[in-house]
Amino acid sequence: MIFGYVKPEGAKSYDDILKDPSATPIIQEIFRRLKADPNCSAVADWLQRNGTPTGPYARRKSWDGSMVRRLVANPLLKGRPGRGFRHTVKHHETGRRISEKNPEGPHFRDHPHLAHVDPILWEEVNDLLNRSNEGCGHPKTNGVDVRWHLPRKRTRFPGQHACCWYCGRQLVWGGNGVTENLMCNGARGYVCWNSIGFDGALAAKRLVATIKSELYALDGFDEQFHQMVSKAAENIGSDVEQRWKKLKDEEAAIVLQKENVTSAIAKLGIKPMLEEKILEIEERERQLLRQRRELESLGQRKPQLPASTGELRKMLEEEFERLTIDSPEFGDLMRRLVPQFDVYLVRLCDGGHLAARAKVTLALGAMCEDIKRVPGLPNLLSRQVTIDLFEPPQRERIRKEVVQLTAEGYDQREIAARIGEKPTQTAVQRALTLDRAMRAAGLDDPYITVLEPPSDYSKLRRHHNHKYRFRPKENYERQPL
Repeated sequence: MIFGYVKPEGAKSYDDILKDPSATPIIQEIFRRLKADPNCSAVADWLQRNGTPTGPYARRKSWDGSMVRRLVANPLLKGRPGRGFRHTVKHHETGRRISEKNPEGPHFRDHPHLAHVDPILWEEVNDLLNRSNEGCGHPKTNGVDVRWHLPRKRTRFPGQHACCWYCGRQLVWGGNGVTENLMCNGARGYVCWNSIGFDGALAAKRLVATIKSELYALDGFDEQFHQMVSKAAENIGSDVEQRWKKLKDEEAAIVLQKENVTSAIAKLGIKPMLEEKILEIEERERQLLRQRRELESLGQRKPQLPASTGELRKMLEEEFERLTIDSPEFGDLMRRLVPQFDVYLVRLCDGGHLAARAKVTLALGAMCEDIKRVPGLPNLLSRQVTIDLFEPPQRERIRKEVVQLTAEGYDQREIAARIGEKPTQTAVQRALTLDRAMRAAGLDDPYITVLEPPSDYSKLRRHHNHKYRFRPKENYERQPL
């Protein structure tokens, strides 16, 4: 049941459902407001201000635009509930049944006693909303949704992996209405002020270039890498034996604990403390079972380790050539190679637009599962790097060249003519002004980290909304930049 209806105990059909008379004026006002302005989010704000409760079975306890749109689209409000909007189709490859939109359409029944609004008004408002939302949603190829039959969690990298450094929430595609941009999911819910988006494809390309650069830098560690791998290959057998011994000792300790808990229950009966202990023992048993299966698997095969850094680089380069940047498989690989991806904002010291920068942790050996069995090698192949997720403005792109030519005695017009980008004289002046501001502030990098919303930046207004309350993700702790 949605908002506006009451389901009595024992009700089995729509004939037994009751309409809540107190909800009728509210629902009618919703339709009146949407007919005047098809903005579901504005209506949600109005409902929230008035303290209107959500439906009795709604998981959310606060209204948002999506919830208002679902409510208004329900034909139950005009007294014509429907069934069969979707049906299941068997997927023979997996044997599962998949829910799909019913091509034959739903079946409706008339229950006038459940109508909150006139059917004509219901049709007018829904047609208006459909027209205003036309073109939104996922893009289509040949009339088919590009996300058809794809799970929501299987998305392009770095979607649902990169995190906002300020609040700890994931960044999602569709930043500020631009489908190729990502932005903080917390900003959508008005719990984070970081609403600046960045190009996801550009971020992926620069990350791949950084990984390749770091792989070539490993050549200086080739001898150390080879020694660690050779030594580990000799000691892996003894390491597995030690893990087996430790596992058996822990399994014996768990058996003893279970016997003690059983004896305590026989003497004292079931107590809350004993129930917690039982759950703790069962969880530990599951962990030990996973460790046993892992050790059994390790005993049945030899470790597969690259002999050199060049071989490791070749493995990764072959994967990068095989996979396209927008494929889910590329995302699976990158999430292993980049376990941490924190995005924060920077700004030139002379002002201007905010831009996204990322601090990422690279695990260059994550592609080979057995590398973690070599002591010290995962740390050797781990890096922390900073990547700019934006194209710098012209005054920063030409700054170093302008400063160098100025020191050589050229005037601004000559400098503008000599630079390959062919900037204007005004751009040369701005580059010099930026360099002076950087030197005056004692900075080596013209970009400064933005820790809070700048008061002089009018495009960042999310934190001025009456709904805004900054709330970082639960148990989130910012890592130092």
